[in-house]
Amino acid sequence: ALALYKEEAVTAVPHLGKAVTHLNPNLRKSVMTALATIGKEGVPHLIKALELWPPKDPNKRALHIREDAAEFLARAGRKGIDISAALPALHKCLLNPAHSVFTRQYAANSIALIGTADSQKALEEAKERFYAESGLSVEENRILKNINMGLRQFNKPE
Repeated sequence: ALALYKEEAVTAVPHLGKAVTHLNPNLRKSVMTALATIGKEGVPHLIKALELWPPKDPNKRALHIREDAAEFLARAGRKGIDISAALPALHKCLLNPAHSVFTRQYAANSIALIGTADSQKALEEAKERFYAESGLSVEENRILKNINMGLRQFNKPE
């Protein structure tokens, strides 16, 4: 319901931020939906979730939290919310093979949505890294496809 209020729900952000790593995936996704809709005030909490690497994670809960965070950063970017503060975390995520394929695809999409020279540079660096690797898997090729699609926006004639 808070997502419907958009910017008017900004006072709820600190409380929502406490639940971005909640065990219940439905609650977590609802919270991330609200954070991705409220505005740039919610972005730091999504970044926190994207950077979650607990020392022990037997149920791979953190993997799903990071995946959700990357997805909702992309959703926020598509809504025109400034997610540029997430660029360092997204870039690190994109280059880290320990992240899931979906997390890395969302990271590439989010970086492209930032639309700055720094984000273009981050995508170009990632593209070079992927092309330097030999024997890319099908999943890694999907990530590379997202990187290339993101770079196309920077090469459009104005």
